[in-house]
Amino acid sequence: MNANRSISSSRRTCFRLAAILLGIMPFILLEVLVRMAGWGLPRESYDPYLGFESIQPLFALDDQGNHYQISESRLDFFRPDRFPAHKTDRTYRIFCLGGSTVQGRPYAIETAFSSWLELSLQAAAPEQQWEVINCGGISYASYRLLPILKELSHYQPDLIILYTGHNEFLEDRTYPEFKNHSGPTRFFHRVRSSWRTVNCCRQLWYRQQDQQRVTSSRVIMPTEVNGLLDQARLQDYQRDPQWHHDVIKHYQFNLQQMIQLTQQEKIPLILVNPVSNLKDCPPFKVACGADVTKADRQQVERLWQQAQQSSTLAAQMNKLQAAKSLDPDHAGVQYLLGRGYQARGQFEQAKTAFLIAKDQDVCPLRMLESMHEILLQIARQTQTPLVDARQLLESRSSQRLVGDEVLLDHVHPTIEAHQWIAEALLEQMVELNILSGREGWKTDRTQRYRQHLEKLDEAYYARGKQRLEGLRLWTQGRAGEQNLELPSDSP
Repeated sequence: MNANRSISSSRRTCFRLAAILLGIMPFILLEVLVRMAGWGLPRESYDPYLGFESIQPLFALDDQGNHYQISESRLDFFRPDRFPAHKTDRTYRIFCLGGSTVQGRPYAIETAFSSWLELSLQAAAPEQQWEVINCGGISYASYRLLPILKELSHYQPDLIILYTGHNEFLEDRTYPEFKNHSGPTRFFHRVRSSWRTVNCCRQLWYRQQDQQRVTSSRVIMPTEVNGLLDQARLQDYQRDPQWHHDVIKHYQFNLQQMIQLTQQEKIPLILVNPVSNLKDCPPFKVACGADVTKADRQQVERLWQQAQQSSTLAAQMNKLQAAKSLDPDHAGVQYLLGRGYQARGQFEQAKTAFLIAKDQDVCPLRMLESMHEILLQIARQTQTPLVDARQLLESRSSQRLVGDEVLLDHVHPTIEAHQWIAEALLEQMVELNILSGREGWKTDRTQRYRQHLEKLDEAYYARGKQRLEGLRLWTQGRAGEQNLELPSDSP
């Protein structure tokens, strides 16, 4: 009797499972059909954080139809670059994607790591036809790079190099839809995004909503960068922990989307961990922490001012320590503490103070520590190759404190530092078995470097120095006080 009951119970369980399977089978079949048709790919997926008024292609065919080149409409933010429309079997095509560092600012792409990488590859493996295309956009953050990466996937890339993280706070935007969502909700969103059918439905829905300009609660960004400092609005930067949290989460989302896209399309990707100037770059805007009382705030400001006027290092450090005890988040106090520790030879303490000063800068023009951690964590989790430019330039700096020795301003490497980054990228490509350098290739590389530099005239360096002065004014919220450009570089 018990046996009969057991058989009956098993049958009921089987019937229930069969009914469930029968119910979901149409959805499974639909998902299979959608995948076979190639619909709903990540490159077409919806960004739940923001949208754009329009997305213009970065590249366009020239009049002869022989080359893709940076569109004229994008030349306010990108430098001219091009590649053949027809890719030969011998061609290995690399796109370098990122902000002004990738572009080589304050100079241009002629001395950016993309150019040094191409010269190095030509020396190491001349039998291959190497194309290294520079897609560095001035002030371009990760959310503006994602549409470009989707476009690049159509141009038969063999490798993408991504260097991003410094520009996330340049534009004013809000996150009304996602900022209060719980962890489980965001996890569910990531899971459902892997279903092509869901992507297709979401694309159709939001496309219609965008056309009607009633796009849920997403902020709609202008087609091109509209930075706060471009409008000399340094005063608009205020302490806003919630906004910082949302910006960081959006950066994480964009990195995950870009890696998902390249993995889906089977495009090799190398991430680069950006570098910042710590010891020679004071905070751009300082303010007391939000929780500091009015009386303590006045005392901190008084101590900070007195510290700057102190006649001895000991007196200065005493004032700064007193100010720090009242407000550990004052970027100016932390920066001066860093300089004091450096003068005393206490380099680890100096680095800690400099990092706090960078992260507590009210105008964050340098990548935050939490964002570096996110980048490294995602690289590990997804097994994405990474070149640590931050660690590389730190190793080339005295006391391992990154400053003006290797950076021209707050984030932009010197020409020589660009060469080091290029060489680290080539080493990573060797590790990935993309190439193996021939014997004596480094001697050839040195010669190619020298010949390339000889082609650059004095006007090239003069333009770079003038842009550097323009960048200095821009970081002070004084954009437009001088003409930032000499006659433009030749394409």
